[in-house]
Amino acid sequence: MKFDSNELLIDKHNLDNECSEQAFKYMTWARHSAEASRNKARLEHELDKARGRVDHRIRKKPEEYGLDPKDLKEKSISYAIDQDEEVGQILEEYNDAVYDASIANSMKNAFDQRKVMLRVVAELWLGEYYSDLDIRESTTTERRQKLGSRRRKRLGK
Repeated sequence: MKFDSNELLIDKHNLDNECSEQAFKYMTWARHSAEASRNKARLEHELDKARGRVDHRIRKKPEEYGLDPKDLKEKSISYAIDQDEEVGQILEEYNDAVYDASIANSMKNAFDQRKVMLRVVAELWLGEYYSDLDIRESTTTERRQKLGSRRRKRLGK
């Protein structure tokens, strides 16, 4: 599964589009997450079936797996199952599916967080947080001057 964390970035100068695309992006990753979870469950079931088939073959003909038919133990059967090529291949696919499901779920959750951040960025815009820096600097300078004159008055200077 391919993912691009740049999809999570918010363009504060394009909030209308960012907000309108949020639900679509979230739904896209929610669908990826559901598909990845379904694939993971399917492979888990396939892995269980493969282990069962190999277990049956081992118990029928243990000598083909290098085991002594007179001294079969669950531990040796379990080890032989894990060494089987078919089981190993499905296990590898299953591990990849677990990873994909985890990434897809994390991206879905990240888009849920992105929704909150869009709200915060919009509130910052409404509060003129991103207003012209010169105005903010001059306002800060004026405030400092007023505070300084108040202090001087209190100190009698």
